[in-house]
Amino acid sequence: MSVSFDPDYNCVEVEFTDGTCMAVDIVPAVKVRAQYQNIATGNTKIVKTYGARMSVAGEF
Repeated sequence: MSVSFDPDYNCVEVEFTDGTCMAVDIVPAVKVRAQYQNIATGNTKIVKTYGARMSVAGEF
C-alpha cells in the first residue's frame, strides 16, 4: 500500500497491493448560514433564519 498527495489536483490517493486505488478529492468550500436577530433588549431573539448556502471552489 502507498499513499500519495498531489498538491496541484487536491487529491489523496491510496494504492493497494492488489492493483486497486482509492482516490479522495479535497474540495475547498465555504458554508454560510444567516440569521436576522433582534438584540435591542439585550437578549438575542432570532427573527428569521435563512437557508444555508454553500460555495464550492468559488462558485456560489
